[in-house]
Amino acid sequence: MTSYEVCYDLRQPGRNYEPLWGRLHTWNGVRVLESCWVVPEASSASALRDDLRRYIDSNDGLFVAGMTGETAWTSLKGSSDQFLKKKFAA
Repeated sequence: MTSYEVCYDLRQPGRNYEPLWGRLHTWNGVRVLESCWVVPEASSASALRDDLRRYIDSNDGLFVAGMTGETAWTSLKGSSDQFLKKKFAA
């Protein structure tokens, strides 16, 4: 299965988005930036999008992309860089 990058713009001030973050955790997602996660395995980008859109408002933005190529990063959140090194190290 492919790993996916999930990015979002949450546009509703004061809204509780804990359910979205909890759902990303159930997909074994790792938060690499404030609004960007990596989900290590999912069946497709559209399946992941369709599942997650239940946890956001209609005016929020959501982007899901398969990670099949080269990756590079710096100064990520917490220990997420270690996760990425294990997943994408050559």
